[in-house]
Amino acid sequence: MKVIFYGKLAESISRQVEFDRPTACTVAEMRVELDRAFPGAGLANTRVRACVAGTIVSDDTMLRPDQVVEILAPVSGG
Repeated sequence: MKVIFYGKLAESISRQVEFDRPTACTVAEMRVELDRAFPGAGLANTRVRACVAGTIVSDDTMLRPDQVVEILAPVSGG
């Protein structure tokens, strides 16, 4: 699965990584595994959102190994 990061996550991790998972998983499972691979990046934070095919998806969305997932860093503002 190709994972593309944006914002501060792209700066701290990389713009793109391959998430080697031979079976389907939920967005939440993917975030937890990526958080283990990149400690300190904050990927387990529920404010980190995933986008698939141009749509922001929930943590219980199933992801196939052949999909591209975009990870959006939390945005703060005022």
